Amino acid sequence: MKACVADEFESRVFGQVKQIFDSQAPENISKGIALAYSGGLDSSVLLVLLRDYAHRYQLPFFAFHIHHGLSAHADAWRAHCASTCAALGVAFASTEVQIQSAGDGIESAARRERYRALGRLCEEREISYLLTAHHQDDQAETVLMQMLRGTGLRGLGGMDEINHAPDLLGSAHLKLVRPLLMQTRSSLENFASERGIAHISDESNQDLQFTRNAVRHRLMPVLESISPNFAERFFRTALHARAANRILDQIAADDLKRCLQTSTAEALDIPMWQSLGEDRMDNLLRYWILSKNMQAPSTSKLQEMRKQVLRAREDACVSVSHLNFHLHRYANKVFLVKQAPVIAQSRSGALNQENDDTKEPITLHWQGEPSIDLPQWQGRLHFISGDQGIARASLSLSRLQVRAREGGERLRLAKNRPSRDLKSHFQTLRIPFWERAGLPLVYADQDLIFVARLGLNADFLDETDGEKIQIQWQSYEEINKH
Repeated sequence: MKACVADEFESRVFGQVKQIFDSQAPENISKGIALAYSGGLDSSVLLVLLRDYAHRYQLPFFAFHIHHGLSAHADAWRAHCASTCAALGVAFASTEVQIQSAGDGIESAARRERYRALGRLCEEREISYLLTAHHQDDQAETVLMQMLRGTGLRGLGGMDEINHAPDLLGSAHLKLVRPLLMQTRSSLENFASERGIAHISDESNQDLQFTRNAVRHRLMPVLESISPNFAERFFRTALHARAANRILDQIAADDLKRCLQTSTAEALDIPMWQSLGEDRMDNLLRYWILSKNMQAPSTSKLQEMRKQVLRAREDACVSVSHLNFHLHRYANKVFLVKQAPVIAQSRSGALNQENDDTKEPITLHWQGEPSIDLPQWQGRLHFISGDQGIARASLSLSRLQVRAREGGERLRLAKNRPSRDLKSHFQTLRIPFWERAGLPLVYADQDLIFVARLGLNADFLDETDGEKIQIQWQSYEEINKH
């Protein structure tokens, strides 16, 4: 490759990077960009290119290296990356991860932990763009692997040039950017040779037990011998698939708008949904799931979920679960509910996610606080002074206990009304069945005095003079919305 050819390659990549970032909010880019830097040929080429690009446009630039600990050479690779960045004047950071397979193989586990660690490094520095060195041959490999899995149009579209990946990166705002998708592996090799770019070689890339390596070393050479430059045509195939998928998404968005009932919470009107026919029903459901940043199930699983939801009678209460979300049928509507983690409040006041999902009874001694957090129930009790409620003096002397619903509890919401079981109250107020178990009940000594979303027990409302206290419930989801 002559110098002028290397310059042309650099110019093409610069133009692609600029085109991508020109479409983004300037205030996000000004905080800087980061590169996922393994030390291999591809990311080493992009490191040099981005260093020059960031210098030209005065952008903070970081290179992040993930130490997997899977190779005896891992320490040497990290040292190489650190010294290379020091020589180039690039800010460098590295972190180690522990790889534990979740039944999906060591390759998938390493990828999962790598991207989650990269996401954390970006979040710590408030970086909104993480760049990777995937190129045209990688795109061809991805499309081939998706075809082997029997994927649909979304999978055949391969990798996007820029996209959010909240489940992969652990961040809702961070974007993945792949500026080399239009460049071939050979063009990167030639550029590295011309510019004298040193890089490491990962021996695991030759291990044919990994599907991607087998596709790269066994299948792709055969395809190249049959149809030279096939990767470029696969790239065009991916573009066509993405265009077709955009049309399907537009149809799904229109269908979703017609079928959504938003009077209380987002829900699909079942008769309206059924009127679309099975193909559009599945297209809408998949789009709805993805629009909520949830992982869509396979086609067969999606179809089975649809059938389970619709198989029941009109007044049935049905729940179907997949990974981190549930589909609930209630009042002849379908609700899509993300599985909520338990949230705890940090000392700084931030609401943080935890994994503990227990709801053991909690004993409280109210001493006049305006509110008390209940992380197990993912919400907060508010104690509000007013003209109606429980006598303040009585409440402060009582031993309060917060419990989960056990069944058989009764509540009177007004002095002139009879007590009713909680299920009847919930049904009257149309509180969905899947929300009821997560609502706390407050007892004073052994008496039920308050139920979240329902209110105070009228048997304990004080009618004498003196300060009264109302109790109100607010979920963390409601708090975060405001």
